[in-house]
Amino acid sequence: MEARASHCVMHAWIACLFASSALATFNAEACRSNPPIRVPPLAELAQSSDLVAIVHISRIKPMTAEQVDFTRRTYANPPLNVEIWFPSPSAEFTVIRTLKGPVPASLPLRSGADSCEVMLMEGRDYLIFGRTSSGPDAEIVPLHGTFTIDQSPASTNMLADVERSLSSSNPTPP
Repeated sequence: MEARASHCVMHAWIACLFASSALATFNAEACRSNPPIRVPPLAELAQSSDLVAIVHISRIKPMTAEQVDFTRRTYANPPLNVEIWFPSPSAEFTVIRTLKGPVPASLPLRSGADSCEVMLMEGRDYLIFGRTSSGPDAEIVPLHGTFTIDQSPASTNMLADVERSLSSSNPTPP
């Protein structure tokens, strides 16, 4: 009887171990940042972005071997007290319509490498809220709030809200 009880306890312990592993894997997919990422209202996001445009993603280009190597080395031995911006895949795109700012087609469009960044998919249209970086590694960085443009009522309403906010923006007096 005692051996049977011990056997049941062992099975229960293994079941708990598998369940906690499954939950840990599920939670690993969620973005965790400190402080948490804040997505402002669409009107505020449109006003604060360098560019706002509807783009079509034709191809996602994977990271180069050098970028993958840098990422692996940095994850294995991260520097302390230094902000790190990891490389990521980039997207080839065509501009369907520009709503704000120039969209430099010569710059790569960053497609996130993890769940804390905006991840783009081939063949889809997006309303990109972006900022442009400068320097030798200049790129267009999509901001949180970027969304897929499709025929859904939600997408149509969000696009209308952005267009309305950009057309009715009142400049502040000097």
